[in-house]
Amino acid sequence: MKTFKSKIGIGIAIVLALVFLVPIFLLSQSQEWPGVAILSGIFVFIFHLLTNTEYTIDGDKLHVRAGFLYRRIIDIGSITKVYETDNPMSSPAASLDRLGINYANGGSILVSPKDKQGFIAALKEVNSSIEVQLG
Repeated sequence: MKTFKSKIGIGIAIVLALVFLVPIFLLSQSQEWPGVAILSGIFVFIFHLLTNTEYTIDGDKLHVRAGFLYRRIIDIGSITKVYETDNPMSSPAASLDRLGINYANGGSILVSPKDKQGFIAALKEVNSSIEVQLG
């Protein structure tokens, strides 16, 4: 079993800081504690999702997990293509430096492993016919 943590993009981190931490600071200055509590809770939840996004290769299955909310299992034998993308579409990827994965029946998912090369190599160990497009 091999686990690959998601890369956390600086752009996503900056946006989160601006969207949540600045308003939390301003609300705390005006002692608006319910607002501080609500925004802090949302920020902690999103932070948890980002820091607990990972991709595990276990036998012939790819397990994609984002926090406790999102789980998907993909048969690696059904993967046809892995390619680089910066598609901003919502996905279990904490960075815009992403890999797109196409698999059986038109399925696709975007992921952002820190170690792209190691991740692709681990997939190809299971399914050597995966087409890879990098660069």
